Amino acid sequence: MPHMVAEESDGKLRVTSAALIRKGETGCSVSVQSRLPDPEAPLDLLEGFPETWGVVACTAGAARDHGERRVVGRPEDNNLAHAEVIPNASSRKEQKRSLKALAERMHFIREPVFGGPNALLGE
Repeated sequence: MPHMVAEESDGKLRVTSAALIRKGETGCSVSVQSRLPDPEAPLDLLEGFPETWGVVACTAGAARDHGERRVVGRPEDNNLAHAEVIPNASSRKEQKRSLKALAERMHFIREPVFGGPNALLGE
C-alpha cells in the first residue's frame, strides 16, 4: 500500500488520495456506518483482513461537500452497507482533485500498523 498513508509533521497519520483512487474506477468504495450490521462497531469491517489495515471515516456531508461528489448505495452480498463516493467532475484530473479533497477531510478511527519492510505483506 505505498503512498496510501502519509505522516504529518506532528507525527499523525493521514490517508492520501491514493487510498481512494483505483485505476479504472471513478469513485471510491465506502461503507455507510448507519447501514452496518452493528453501526457502533465499524471496525468489524476489518474481519477477515490483515491486522495491519486501518479504517478511516468522514461524514456524508464531507463526502457530498456542496454537491462536489455524490454517495450512491451499491450493496454487495458480503457488505450491505457498501456504497460509492463518486466525484461529479468530468475530467480524470478533476475527479482526482475531488477525491484528494475528500481524503483531507477523513480521519482514522484505527490507524494501520506498520512494522518491518514486509509488514504489509503479512510476513
